[in-house]
Amino acid sequence: MNGAERQEAGASPLGALLAALFGLAGSAGAAIAAFRAGGPAAPQRVPSPAATLAAGVLPLAFGLGAAAFEARRAPGRLLSNFASVLRLPRSPGAALRHATAGLAAGLCSVLPLLWTTAAAQRVLEPLGFRETMQDSMRWMLDGGATAAQTFALAAVAFALAPLGEEVLYRALLLGGLERAWGRSAAFVYSAAFFAALHLHLSFLPALFVLALALGLAWRRLSIAFAAAMHAGFNIGNIAIAILLQYDPGPAFLLH
Repeated sequence: MNGAERQEAGASPLGALLAALFGLAGSAGAAIAAFRAGGPAAPQRVPSPAATLAAGVLPLAFGLGAAAFEARRAPGRLLSNFASVLRLPRSPGAALRHATAGLAAGLCSVLPLLWTTAAAQRVLEPLGFRETMQDSMRWMLDGGATAAQTFALAAVAFALAPLGEEVLYRALLLGGLERAWGRSAAFVYSAAFFAALHLHLSFLPALFVLALALGLAWRRLSIAFAAAMHAGFNIGNIAIAILLQYDPGPAFLLH
């Protein structure tokens, strides 16, 4: 694969639209399910391992399918175009180096971003906003999930979700918006979209910064670095929750 091929193939505005629609549908479905169960703060039932894994595989499969569609539309060889759309590392050795460095970067990002979340929560609490721990994290930590359910939740949080979201929101959304609006606008809009999809108001600033960093990692390095960084951030959040005895909220970081 030569450099010209890597620069020629990439996501189009259509790919960005597909990623955005998939993300909106997923967030809308999650919000509807939460309100039907009694609201976002109400305890949710732990899903079966099969349902959890299916929820993690679906975004990844959709993203890879959309990336393959984009690669097929571009001139040149399909596999080369597919690698270019995703920004795959050039060799297994590069993939390992990027994944290792990305994991370390993700772990190092946790505390600064939690401080950002804590500051946002301090501002929002007097206005009546109080965030709670995400259901998937609570299920893994409070003993309410079986071993099989915990394994499925961990597989999604630490592997399937980071991979799927990087394909959707960096390779397709960011890559497609770059072609439509230019790099600077694409970074800002794709990061804002990613943060808003998570439906947690006090997390918006931290997730926006995280998305900018993930986009930069994807653009400058590879999707392996970005996905590993995303996974490291998720792992670090679980570790912090364990150290803090599960659910004190992020405001402890300001004490």
